[in-house]
Amino acid sequence: MQKFFTTLTLLFLAIGVFGQAKPVTKTEPKIEPKKETPKEKGRIIKPITDFRDIYWGSSLDSTYRGFNKVEFKFEKEMKFEKFYTIEGDIMEIGSVSLKKIYYVFDKENRFFKVLLEGDKKDIQAMSFILDFKYGKPLNAEKTDEIEYSEWLIKGIKVLLAEYSVNKFEVLFTNNIEAVENYKKNTHVDDF
Repeated sequence: MQKFFTTLTLLFLAIGVFGQAKPVTKTEPKIEPKKETPKEKGRIIKPITDFRDIYWGSSLDSTYRGFNKVEFKFEKEMKFEKFYTIEGDIMEIGSVSLKKIYYVFDKENRFFKVLLEGDKKDIQAMSFILDFKYGKPLNAEKTDEIEYSEWLIKGIKVLLAEYSVNKFEVLFTNNIEAVENYKKNTHVDDF
């Protein structure tokens, strides 16, 4: 009987030692690398998703800031763009005083552009704000009457224009159609 228990014990030990075909390893979860956002000198440049809490693509008739519906005042129409203002809008960005802020809607009444106008005396401060937030401009060009600086921030084009007359403009443009087409074309399941 003792031989039986000894044989049985040796059998269980042999199965325990030699019975594993593969060593047991702990599986680590696969970690996806984070998508990089543009950086300049250690500074992360955030995407521009809105202007003063009015998000790109918002409908003219149903735009809200928090719980308050935004009441736009029609100013003018140029080509397929409609320019609106907001009564009582804060006419400052940082230390820069603005003359006008136009909220521009496309032919389908979607918010896609902002045009800021200011006095030439504030061009350096505005240029500093844009450089600080978005880094050095991607493009710069000068003609006899206008000096341009341009930034491209994740689908948004920012253009600073200094005119020889006493004014500057900043234009934020979101190409909604290009973004929508990109989404459609990168999710094709037909083939």
